[in-house]
Amino acid sequence: MDSLTCEMEWKVYNFDKHEQFLKNGQFLTSKQFYNQKCPSVKWELRVYTTNSRVQQGYGPHCYTTYFADNSVSLVQVGLKDMNDSLKAKFNIYILGDNGNKSSLCGNTTLDFKNELESNKYSFTKRKTANKTIEKYSEDLFSVAHKYEVKQLMEICENYMAANIDTANFSKRCSYAELYRLSKLEKACFNYFSSKRGTFILSKEWNNFKTNNKDFAFRLLEEKQIFGEKIGK
Repeated sequence: MDSLTCEMEWKVYNFDKHEQFLKNGQFLTSKQFYNQKCPSVKWELRVYTTNSRVQQGYGPHCYTTYFADNSVSLVQVGLKDMNDSLKAKFNIYILGDNGNKSSLCGNTTLDFKNELESNKYSFTKRKTANKTIEKYSEDLFSVAHKYEVKQLMEICENYMAANIDTANFSKRCSYAELYRLSKLEKACFNYFSSKRGTFILSKEWNNFKTNNKDFAFRLLEEKQIFGEKIGK
């Protein structure tokens, strides 16, 4: 019995736009591909997207964040005149924005007939505009936490940890405690350590230690290990 192979690289341009406008259940279809020795055994790839949105805020401050859970499947579109099934082993990979290849399914074997579709293999690509993150990182984190959107939670925490100043220091510390965010807590400690000489003389520090006595005490304890205690 002969074993035939074929492969195809499918580039979907402007995929972000497709994510926004495809309705749930709709899909993009690749061109057909096959081995030249057996053109009747033809394959297609399909990409599905399931969109959801979360609305936050009111009035002029209302904004909507879109999420998309995507999946890829393999479909046999040949074998129209065959009653018997065809056993096929396949691999599906995806290239990330950084060019790295990751496997969605490896060495998967399935019996195919005409129009039979494999399982859908999921990949996630959630994007939120940078300006939205800048303006609403705390609110977005709360929404992401509520809906357990872990990737967006990580994006928001990373942004908050990288953007701490005197004005938002108190709020950053509050979020670190409320949601037990070890990375953000450590960033707050590092900020305080680097600005300690001037920060403890500011009115923001006076307000902070009045409203956050325990946290302020921990900040002043130089031997306190931040980023570990609440993360466990």
